[in-house]
Amino acid sequence: MADYKDIIRKPETLGWFKAAMAMKITRDCLLDIVKQATHELYDKIRKVIKIKDGIQEDVVCSQCNTPKVLPCDANNKCCNYGTCEFHTIHKQQSCPKANLCNAICREIVANHRFRNRSKKQSFKGPTWVNTDACKWCNDPWQIAKCYLSKEGYTDVNLAEDIDFNGIVYVIYNCEFFQAYLKDNLDRSRNVCTKARDVGREVRHAPSNSMTSQESDRAIDTLVALLQNLKHVNHQFAAKTAVDMLTQLKNGTLAITTEDVANTFELLKENIIAKIKDALEKEKDTLVKEMVDAFNEKLSKVLETIQRKGDDVLKTVDGKRDDVLDTIDGKRNDVLDTIDGKRDDALETIRKQKDEVQNYKDNATMNSTLTAFHEDLVTHLQTKFQNVPISPLLQSHVKPIKDFFVSPDIRHISKDGRTTGGMLHKYKDIFYKSRKLNRRIYLQGDPGKGKSTFTAKLILDWCQIKLSPMEAGNPDIDFDDVETLQEFKYVFHIALRYTAGLRTVVEMIKSQIIDQMYPDGERNYRLLNLILKTEKCLVVIDALDDWADPKKEIAIPFIETTLIRCVVLTTTRPYKLVDQRIDDSYIDSLIELKGIADPAKLVKLILNCNKNPQPDIVTKKFMDYVSERRLGKYLESPMLLTLLVCLWNEGIILNGSLCDIQCNLLDYLFKKVHDPDHRTYFQTPPFRCFDKTCYLHDVMDVLDVLAEAAFHFLYENKLVFTERELCKYMKRDQIQVSLRAGVLTERRCFSKAVAYSSISFLHKTLQEFLSAYYIAKDSKKQPSDRIVPYRCLSVNHTELVFVHLCGLDIVTATTVSCEFNSEKVKVCRASMFNQSQTMVISGYNEAEANQQCNINLHLKDFNFDEYVSDHDTDKLKMLLSNNASNVRSLVLDRYVLNANDIFNIMILSAQCIVHLKISKCIGLGFKDLNNSAQLSKMLPTLVNMSDFEINEWDIKAREVSLPDSIRSFVLVSCHFQSHWLLSVILKLSNIGQHVQCTLHDCVVDTSEESQQIYSRTSDSELGLKQAFDMPIVSLKICQDSPGLYEFLRDLGIQRLELESVHNDELLLQTLPSLTKLKTFTLIRTQLESLNIKLHQSLESLCLRWISCSPIWLYTLLMHLSNMDHVVRCTLEACDVKPSDITSRDNTQVLYSDSNQNADITSLELIVVNDSPGLYEALRHMPFRTLTFTSVNMALVSKSLHTLTTLREMYLHDTNFNSSDFNFPSCLEIISLNRCSSSLTVLKSLLDKLSALGHPVRCELKYYDWTLSEAFEQMAMSATISQSNVDVVIEDSPGLYNELFGISTTEIYTRTNERPDVPANIVERDELFGKLGIDFQFECGLGGLPAFSHSCAELQKIVERAKAKCGLDERVFEHIDYTLVNSKSIQIYSETSLLQELKEAIDVVPTVTNDCFIKEFVGQPILVIVRKEKQRFVEEWIGASRENNAGICFLLLAPGEDNTYIPPRRNIFVKYSADSNIKASANDILERMVFFMLKQLIERCKSMYDILEDTSDTTETLVELYTCAKHAYGRSEIPFREQPCIPEIPYPDHIDSVIAEVLNVKGVFGCSKTRGKLEVCIDDNDYKNVQEQVKHITIQRNIKTIYERCKFTFFFSAGDKICSGTPSRSTLGGFAVRTYVSNPQDKYGACSNTKKLVALVARHAARIDSVESRFEIRVGDKLIGSTDSIHNEPMLDILPIDVYDECVKHCDTRFRTEDGKSMFGTLIGLEKRDYLTKGTLVHIWGAASSPGLGIIEGIMDVSGGLLITIQDRITGCPFANKGDSGAIICALDARGQTLYAIAMLIGTLQSRSSESHSRYVGVLLEESFQKLALIYSSEFRLCCE
Repeated sequence: MADYKDIIRKPETLGWFKAAMAMKITRDCLLDIVKQATHELYDKIRKVIKIKDGIQEDVVCSQCNTPKVLPCDANNKCCNYGTCEFHTIHKQQSCPKANLCNAICREIVANHRFRNRSKKQSFKGPTWVNTDACKWCNDPWQIAKCYLSKEGYTDVNLAEDIDFNGIVYVIYNCEFFQAYLKDNLDRSRNVCTKARDVGREVRHAPSNSMTSQESDRAIDTLVALLQNLKHVNHQFAAKTAVDMLTQLKNGTLAITTEDVANTFELLKENIIAKIKDALEKEKDTLVKEMVDAFNEKLSKVLETIQRKGDDVLKTVDGKRDDVLDTIDGKRNDVLDTIDGKRDDALETIRKQKDEVQNYKDNATMNSTLTAFHEDLVTHLQTKFQNVPISPLLQSHVKPIKDFFVSPDIRHISKDGRTTGGMLHKYKDIFYKSRKLNRRIYLQGDPGKGKSTFTAKLILDWCQIKLSPMEAGNPDIDFDDVETLQEFKYVFHIALRYTAGLRTVVEMIKSQIIDQMYPDGERNYRLLNLILKTEKCLVVIDALDDWADPKKEIAIPFIETTLIRCVVLTTTRPYKLVDQRIDDSYIDSLIELKGIADPAKLVKLILNCNKNPQPDIVTKKFMDYVSERRLGKYLESPMLLTLLVCLWNEGIILNGSLCDIQCNLLDYLFKKVHDPDHRTYFQTPPFRCFDKTCYLHDVMDVLDVLAEAAFHFLYENKLVFTERELCKYMKRDQIQVSLRAGVLTERRCFSKAVAYSSISFLHKTLQEFLSAYYIAKDSKKQPSDRIVPYRCLSVNHTELVFVHLCGLDIVTATTVSCEFNSEKVKVCRASMFNQSQTMVISGYNEAEANQQCNINLHLKDFNFDEYVSDHDTDKLKMLLSNNASNVRSLVLDRYVLNANDIFNIMILSAQCIVHLKISKCIGLGFKDLNNSAQLSKMLPTLVNMSDFEINEWDIKAREVSLPDSIRSFVLVSCHFQSHWLLSVILKLSNIGQHVQCTLHDCVVDTSEESQQIYSRTSDSELGLKQAFDMPIVSLKICQDSPGLYEFLRDLGIQRLELESVHNDELLLQTLPSLTKLKTFTLIRTQLESLNIKLHQSLESLCLRWISCSPIWLYTLLMHLSNMDHVVRCTLEACDVKPSDITSRDNTQVLYSDSNQNADITSLELIVVNDSPGLYEALRHMPFRTLTFTSVNMALVSKSLHTLTTLREMYLHDTNFNSSDFNFPSCLEIISLNRCSSSLTVLKSLLDKLSALGHPVRCELKYYDWTLSEAFEQMAMSATISQSNVDVVIEDSPGLYNELFGISTTEIYTRTNERPDVPANIVERDELFGKLGIDFQFECGLGGLPAFSHSCAELQKIVERAKAKCGLDERVFEHIDYTLVNSKSIQIYSETSLLQELKEAIDVVPTVTNDCFIKEFVGQPILVIVRKEKQRFVEEWIGASRENNAGICFLLLAPGEDNTYIPPRRNIFVKYSADSNIKASANDILERMVFFMLKQLIERCKSMYDILEDTSDTTETLVELYTCAKHAYGRSEIPFREQPCIPEIPYPDHIDSVIAEVLNVKGVFGCSKTRGKLEVCIDDNDYKNVQEQVKHITIQRNIKTIYERCKFTFFFSAGDKICSGTPSRSTLGGFAVRTYVSNPQDKYGACSNTKKLVALVARHAARIDSVESRFEIRVGDKLIGSTDSIHNEPMLDILPIDVYDECVKHCDTRFRTEDGKSMFGTLIGLEKRDYLTKGTLVHIWGAASSPGLGIIEGIMDVSGGLLITIQDRITGCPFANKGDSGAIICALDARGQTLYAIAMLIGTLQSRSSESHSRYVGVLLEESFQKLALIYSSEFRLCCE
């Protein structure tokens, strides 16, 4: 049979195909136009309805179906005479939304071309069976379906699924489309009818054949239709389609295989139907003809056989001998051939055998899965089939379907706002725009019916799996059970029974597998396979009942490999406020608000009580609810049930929750009492107990129950054991509670034992009892109740607090104060809304319980549209009571007048953190200009960090903002560009990162506005270009033309634009931003934007943008031309694949452009890819690519074209198959948190091995699965992968599994010692080759460089972690046990024993069995001869284990300084025999600094400098600064040092420092973190700060202000003394050389040398007597002076030592280990030792030693000071008595001890977060100043 290529070459078929192809091209063009016009049609209909019926356009309805709004009329296409099936179930009724749907129905008819014009009330014309009225308001396509024909379009629910004929029907039948076409469609023959005829001709063409004339005529008709479009927006698309049709007609259009397939796909149904008709018609004729032909041929054959028979026999006899001879001759050849083919045959047989075995295995697996599926359905159905209709009616057990009432479920946004109407279908929950939601959260308050709804869902799934035909109930909502059929398996987890478990898989094993099967081990593996390969639904019930045992995560951990699982989680709303639950974890958020029809549930409950007249009784109950104002409780099924039961018992309530709970307890304890024995309280403990009659006698039980309830809630235990409960209750009390039903007990089963678990009837009851426990003894011991309550989060105890307000308002007030004292980070409005709702509910409960003096505390107030009028009144009362303690104030409604607002600002000026003011009618001020008082108020809010104004017309010249501002938001505001510029400039001078957000704002740039502000000076406007703004992030959402005029030439460095509409202005503005470094573009169409960015750009992020591959390609090439490295991030970008006309041209462009391209300076990161993205990347010469959460099937299409790719990094990606090829040049591939089966991973390694050169494969946190088929694989058939270096980190078990399928060439191991770790085995093999025969342990005393570098790395990591802001993964690579080691292991050979003894003092002897143990955490140094280097290099190249921490010294007689770079974290160095110790010091130092280099590189890859989070920025700057100085002090080779980002300082900062130091009150200045830190005297802080601000703002210097008070180190009375309590310290000694100077009042008369002691000047002045100071050590007087100089900041004094005492003075200093060494001053050439992070120490009278770390150098008016921090937290660097001690530092090699400064005092900051800071005066600068004062030269003593 000829294939389609042969058929399509036939002229007639080719003609038909061209016509069909033309229909497809026309259909694709018209589709976009019809979709757009359909939305416009809907907008037009709503506007007409608004005019006619007054229904606002924002009113929507989703409750009506089509039969309800369409009158039953035989003229309608869907209605018939007689019984109308269309209206059988649903009768006509009015739409509940003011007849909205009825009006839409009327307008649909009015737009139909063939409506009944003579009868206006007729609904004839539209095809009503095609549409669903409940979707009219949300999906305009449902309206368009009314204009389709009846046949074939009922199930076409998406416009994309419509065919050509359907599109023509919509355009022709709907009069609205007349506006889009030039031709008059009312004429009988028009462009639409002609196009419709073309469609019919193509579909019904005989044999799918058309002549070339017919196909050309058809194409001309379609061209005429497209050319008839007149709307300007459609001209480009129509012209493109016409060009394609012209090329098609001329035969020049390139037609691919895909195009042919798509065209036939569109006509598939038509072709199939034609074939069926032809076969039916010709079947009988063909059969008869075939029979006749067969009979005729048969007779002729028989005659021929008979005639030829004799001739054949003769021929056979003649040829027989020849045949026999031929057979004998060929026999040997045949045997040889058989032997040759035998092996092939055996191989074929073996393969067939394997296939048969795989088939059997698959059959067995299918049988196992089927059995598991049946068991799961049975288990779930048994568990949920019959449940009590209420916790109060445990004996009334019924199926859920008998009393299930439709819930009120709605979609809500992630900020808690309702979006859309009620949901009625499962499809609405699981899908959003046809996309399956993977993570769904169903939130609802307690008792709303969340668990009941999930139980109904599970039973529906079970029912459709058992009896598909019986599933579903059309009388209630959520009857579309076919949606659930998509899930192969459903698992239910009740989180209250998962104590101690953290992962979803563990919970399923515990709650389902262990209960279904006694021995669950085999089924555990089956479960893992199901979860990773099948589409499953996991229902997690009651997230609020679970807490992580390790307190690290907020939701149970869901393995990344469960990509096919959908997770539906129910929870209370507060749980989702947790900051650890990122918005990206939530695909869909829905809320269950209660039940839609409370009366129906009331009736069902009363039926259970066997009421004879349920309708009458139901009405009486509803009247009772209305009378008592209890309606708010009816939405909760639990409270409704309680109300019904209590009312049925004759108990009347007044609307208090406490009353309800007390009556519930009374109702329950009635079961354990004689009903006739009633005892009332004479003095009830609380008002709500007043009317109870069964609680009085069980108060002892109630008290211990309350205590247990509180403590279990405090421990987050909702389920507990009897043993745990016995801590609080006696066994008889427990039995009473169980019989009453307050507690419930259930049996649980595990693999080992069966046990029982106990819980309260409902969590709300436990919360009430907890409140009762807190309140009952509050007068006696209030603190004992409040203190533990502080440990409960406000989110977890809302109902506890509400109940407490009803019980004891005094205690509740104290609790509210405790809650509001918490430091709440205002980042989500829902956080303080939750607290506000809780306090309002508590206020209402207190009023319901007649509490007096209600003064609850609240700090956060949100007056938005979602606060009811009743709650608004209560909120205003709370605001009035807390007016002086307001933290957050949001004013979105007019509830307060201007005076009230100003009064709150005045009273809470020190408290307000978040302020939002919207323009409200009657507010009292309309703009900032008219409210001078508001402008004065804002700067007084000294702690305000977030300020937002909405819908303001700002006419002020400027606005004053406090220095604490961190976020300034403008929404829908109108202002002048000059005003915005002044705001940005003010924000730039604050000194810390600030974000300014403009959302839908308009900037006025008119001539009139320019004239108003003509007085603005040119110099101020010039700041726009010259001013540097590195700390201001500008974010613009919904741009406007004026904003671009403002942006032009602005010195902004970080800019984010979202939803750009002014394309041309954007293109004109971007090149002018000459200082822009970080640019983010979000939600923007970029098809036609030719973006050009300035050379200053460092980072570009495109998020949720739409573009074409050619556009993206052009952008990447533009970025690659930058003269520096640029990072480009593409996040969730929609890159649309090229069409068939441009695909070839694009390919040519790519290949031509890439031949000479160089894009090594471009770092590309892809997050969440799209199909067209890889079309842009094809053939591009990338060297490095990073992918996150991408589809490997898409990546594979372009991966092999990236022929220059060297490094590839993938994160969070799943490998479903290994059907792709790696680039031939690939050298490194890193898979971080990726997943695949072990089979796919092995195939991936095989393909890496096939590249033929060394490749490094890193597997980090790799999630792998072992398939059933993989277990049966033969272990012998493997491919050699010796060239693949596999590094495995944090992937337990992966190495062992890979070893099981690998040869020893792949992973170097030995099978002889399976009990020994692989790295030890590898090491032993190497040691055998090297001749290693002894080992010993060496302390760090002789390795100062190594110990010093370890200490530096520890301190850098500690400081980085302390400041927070970095992901913990940054520090994962650091081997802390290695860094903290106290010794090293040295391995060598006996022949080198003498050399080692000379280098190292002691070489102990150790037996050889030391080699089989692993020295965890100790560095290993191997010392061998240089001749054995070959063995070392071979071992490093072949090693597959992590051998970090091993170093090799290769000894030679002479020096060899050849550099050997590290490989696989292993260091090798040449050394002379005489220099072993120094070489060991060097190589171990390099090993430690390599970890620091990895830390820097990780930070650079994960973060940009000055990212959005200020904590992160500060930490990065701190880390980079310390690292740079650490490298500067080390001797690490330059090529091993990372490129550390520079922290820039302005060139003129030194001159600014000099100017600032002249301001009186400034103690000192220092450069830190890219800014200038100014320490200001606390006594006159404000005035001095203003003077400094004036200088720094003018000079454009970012400044940090520190409010400090300097004091000399210790108090008056200090004296130098060693034997008694010390007060100051003898710092050390120096040599003084006198220079003759007659005018010197301090100098000596002769030019002599003198030994002087160095002490602190301030101590000498205090202890001096008549200007004379004597220095004593012990009881001995060693020197004195009469010359105490008067320079206060030169706090060092030289004292002459008596000659007789000189010989007793030790003039050396000590290292921190106590070793004595002569000191060396630090000059300018060694100033690196004064940089941040240098380790220093002192030996003082009180600190022996004191350990510190340099913070920085501070400029003061008298010179330079050095500031020190504690090196170890909790261990002070200095204590009382250390004043005058010399601050010293030892170099990394331990060869030089530097005397840096003298300790003189402390710097005390007003900031509570400031650490201890110590101050020292530098010796070098001090000696120079002392030389001028004393006319002497000073130097330290030396040998």
